[in-house]
Amino acid sequence: MKVFFGYLLIILLLSGFFLLATSSLLKRSQISAVTARLESVSRTALPPLLGPVRSGNLASADQFLHQLAKELSLRFTLIDPQGRVLIDTDKDARTMENHKFRQEVTEALESGKSVALRYSTTE
Repeated sequence: MKVFFGYLLIILLLSGFFLLATSSLLKRSQISAVTARLESVSRTALPPLLGPVRSGNLASADQFLHQLAKELSLRFTLIDPQGRVLIDTDKDARTMENHKFRQEVTEALESGKSVALRYSTTE
């Protein structure tokens, strides 16, 4: 009976280790897949968005992003280089705080791209 519980303990420990290792790999894989999808969406969405934004036609840009967000079940937040939220597809951009000092925004402004995983406090 002691041998059985010894083997059971070893099996449970190995199973726990396997689950932890597998969970970490799956999480990294999911993050990579989501990042690739978002990069693809940004490459597709950027050209038709730039015209209205550069000309100051934020109503057209807002309409475009809201339609895209609906089609792809995503949320978009468009900010200017000073960090002001111009458009948000889930919230009223006028009520949102400045994003300039967020790590992902700072990195994107410096290098042109940033990836960050964080919990959003915007409800």
